[in-house]
Amino acid sequence: MNAAIEKMLTRHAIRRFRPEQISEAELQQVPETGLYAPSAENNQESRLVVCQNAELNEKLGRINRFMQFKGQNPAAVAHAISAEQPSIQDDFSILSGYYGAPTVIPRFTRDSKYRCEDAAMMGENMLLAAHFPGLGACYVGRARLARVINS
Repeated sequence: MNAAIEKMLTRHAIRRFRPEQISEAELQQVPETGLYAPSAENNQESRLVVCQNAELNEKLGRINRFMQFKGQNPAAVAHAISAEQPSIQDDFSILSGYYGAPTVIPRFTRDSKYRCEDAAMMGENMLLAAHFPGLGACYVGRARLARVINS
């Protein structure tokens, strides 16, 4: 089987992260693949922000989690995601929507017709780029434009 196909078939969400940062080479490579993702009408208007500030990532992760359940009882909207790697939908004691990841890469797009598709293409490129060298990654859908990575 082609190595690229194998990586696509074996990639899965990781929600448990080690505290150490990824290497500088990995840090450069993963976002770069996102920037080379296709975009509708070749607008190339999406942007990435790499954040490795643990305190800021924790604050933003808590806001992300809050927005998921805003005005609702978490228990009332719960549904099983993963017993092996629980999400905030499974385990209400998880207070950060970024799961404590030391590296967070939000994607920002302009208000265009295909902004969600553009952001998703960037995210998929970065998820695969993280998986090839063995990094864990998770696309954080409820943030719509954010995901997290770490080794």
